Amino acid sequence: MHRALRARTRATTPDMKLYITPGSPYARMARIVVLEKGLASRVEVIVAKTRVANSPYYGINPSGRVPYLVCDDGTGLEDSPLICLYLDHLDGNPKFDFPAGVEGTEARRLEALARSLVDGLSVWSRELARPQNERSPGVIQHETERARRMIDLWEAEIANPLMRGRLNIVQITLACGLGLEARNPDFRWRPGHPKLCEWFDEIAARPSFTATAPPNAPPTPAHAAERTVQALRPDRAVMTQQRLPYFIGISGQTVGANGLSMHIVVIPPGARAEPHMHIGYETGIYVLEGRVRTRWGHRLEHEVVSEAGDFLFVPPGVPHEAINLSATATARAVVARNDPAEQDKVEPYNVVAPADGR
Repeated sequence: MHRALRARTRATTPDMKLYITPGSPYARMARIVVLEKGLASRVEVIVAKTRVANSPYYGINPSGRVPYLVCDDGTGLEDSPLICLYLDHLDGNPKFDFPAGVEGTEARRLEALARSLVDGLSVWSRELARPQNERSPGVIQHETERARRMIDLWEAEIANPLMRGRLNIVQITLACGLGLEARNPDFRWRPGHPKLCEWFDEIAARPSFTATAPPNAPPTPAHAAERTVQALRPDRAVMTQQRLPYFIGISGQTVGANGLSMHIVVIPPGARAEPHMHIGYETGIYVLEGRVRTRWGHRLEHEVVSEAGDFLFVPPGVPHEAINLSATATARAVVARNDPAEQDKVEPYNVVAPADGR
């Protein structure tokens, strides 16, 4: 690392500002590193006004690009790889550096492929953001085809050992690209790519990813006209942060929902969810089969037992856990949320002294 940059990593004053836009995959990479490195208390995340005339942000970063990090000594850093490198080295214990030797070369190869996907999708998204009469059909077609080819490639590359195990920059970059499905309704990469779907749904459940998920793009008149009644059958399960399998049903990703998701949760015999809280949304549950005890409260001191045919309402921010009361039978329930994301936005809850002493 450059000597001046290395010297700045020793600074300890918690006075850094990270300028972002919520939909930028590049800014999301930096935000994920902030959270993964435990730097949320040191880095103030600020939404910048970009692509507008005379934005005050241009006085901070003349290029107007994001992300842009203002370090504690006032130095400005632009470009997500540099910012991620700097943040990763702040504590002297980097976890996202490329490996040495041949493995490092392989990691850089994969990172370049992931960044190519992100770059092409960003060009596509910017073109769609233009007024209809200013868009280039040629550019849109080119980027659509590029994305198709890259997704086909990644369906094979996702088996690479570097895409498993400890989180790394390659995984972060690819996941931020795939997450752009929320911003571009024409980026339908899931059909025909089961391995990539499984990988993405698992990594998307990490708290740093759920906290930085891009907002869904508002429907355009063209897409509103295309909306139809859709039927689907859950055909894949994802593991949630609560350690329970979800069968994906209605969501922003599957049907383009803007304010609703609905899935099936399965609690194996004798299993329980990890204690947690839902962040920013309400949850409705309808029990299909089995008997489930839901313990809730700051010490999980309250409980309610639900059986097949019962409804359960869980407000946001309420600590709770669900327990299958049967040692032999599976419990199943429909879970609906006023949030279109496939993955729960949840926060693990550590119970120091549960009400029953467990």
